[in-house]
Amino acid sequence: MKNREIVKEWIYEHKIVAIARRVKPEDMVNTAKALFEGGIRSLEITFDRASDTCIADTAASISQVKEALGDQMCVGAGTVMTVEQAEAAKEAGADFALAPDLSLIHISEPTRPY
Repeated sequence: MKNREIVKEWIYEHKIVAIARRVKPEDMVNTAKALFEGGIRSLEITFDRASDTCIADTAASISQVKEALGDQMCVGAGTVMTVEQAEAAKEAGADFALAPDLSLIHISEPTRPY
């Protein structure tokens, strides 16, 4: 996991963050490798609220991409809407997490930034 400043510098340097939405976990590594071969160095893997297995699927995808590409690609979680999703992303090795609207998240105790 990269710290906040490194993630910001990485994104500023590489400019583009690809967003993977509804890509099956079994297809994510090949998708990430194809993006990497095309010059993409940052990838956001989103949580799909329509899926009953979104937490497990997104965490698996993040973990698999981090294992396959290591620090060659900055990988994060997107559409993070709950503390449970944020924790799953962090445990999977996400370098960053993005939330569309933090006012929807009920946080009972302070959280630590990635």
